[in-house]
Parts: sequence; C-alpha cells; structure tokens
Amino acid sequence: MKKQMLKDTLGDHQRVIDTLSVPSIKHEREVKDFKRMLKNQ
Repeated sequence: MKKQMLKDTLGDHQRVIDTLSVPSIKHEREVKDFKRMLKNQ
C-alpha cells in the first residue's frame, strides 16, 4: 500500500515538473532566437 502511494506521489511530482519545464524550454529557445537576431543585425 505504501509503495503504491509513493509511486503515485512521485508520478504527481513528475507531472508538475514536466508541466513547469515546458514554458522554460520555450523561453530558452526564444532567448536564443532573440540573441541570434541581435547578433545578425
């Protein structure tokens, strides 16, 4: 029972991490694109 509860909790935490990391990855890509644009002016 405790083992399943731990797995469920870890799964919930991983979903939160995945949800939060998507905007971060997008933001990082946008910053790189912006830097590239500035460099090529």
